[in-house]
Amino acid sequence: MAAQLGTPVPQRCALAAAVHGERTVLVARGTQGQVLGHYETDRQGPFIRADTSRLVPDRLREVLRGCERVDVLAWPPVFGRTDLLPPEVPWSFRLGRTAQPRTTPTARRLVVSSVDAPALLQLPRLPQWLPSQEPEAVPLQVLSGSDATPARVLADMRDATEIEIHAHGIMDPALSDASLVVLSPETSGRYALTADVVRQQKLTGAPMVFLAACSAGRAASTTTSHEPFSLPAAFIDAGARAVLASTVDIPDAAGRFFDGVRRRIREGAAPAVALRDERQRWLERDSRAGWTRHVILVESY
Repeated sequence: MAAQLGTPVPQRCALAAAVHGERTVLVARGTQGQVLGHYETDRQGPFIRADTSRLVPDRLREVLRGCERVDVLAWPPVFGRTDLLPPEVPWSFRLGRTAQPRTTPTARRLVVSSVDAPALLQLPRLPQWLPSQEPEAVPLQVLSGSDATPARVLADMRDATEIEIHAHGIMDPALSDASLVVLSPETSGRYALTADVVRQQKLTGAPMVFLAACSAGRAASTTTSHEPFSLPAAFIDAGARAVLASTVDIPDAAGRFFDGVRRRIREGAAPAVALRDERQRWLERDSRAGWTRHVILVESY
């Protein structure tokens, strides 16, 4: 599985998961490198509608107890599920390997917001994104309005070290098998930021990517390949070191959640730990924050 995902084999604190028809196979590697497997051949019904919160048996979860974070290797259709492990466990999907830049990239944060979505989509206007009142630790570039076209966004994100997109996410099988982000239309009418376009880019800044858009983390549901296909996976293929995105619709306040995760990472927390801690904070203070359980984190080595 690691070989097909183009990533190193984790030596500890890892979970591998695959489902093929009625067969399920899982392998857990604990804090001391101990290995435990699980195999089933009696799956009933299509996996696409399955509840995966109990896919990992308790005895495998016990092997992972004590891990500061867990690396998950998964093929479709398991890749992209957000309930494989409990929300109090810091974990992320692992794909590929980030190319090390020859020189340390100059820090630059790119924020895309206040997009002029095409009128034909009849999407509501999103609240205006406002920068923090605190001084920015890195140079900030904001693309908004008619400037936030796919071509301009793709060009400006190439050497960014942080990328943050506040826009609508939709599913449109005519444009992409995975979810896409709606940007401002170009003169040609093109407005979609799709996985196949993103994966062709070269992100030299090895950025952290925050996709604050509804369902931007949803993977293709019809793929027959072992290759994960989604916007987060595409950003990893392009050179990102980590990507956060929701697999469900998100409220207008979601930008604050992603900003909280970003701040924790800047303060030195591992992305999986930052996501877990910010999620726990939101769940403890607001019963309506259940959507935070569906934020996916994909990382490269």
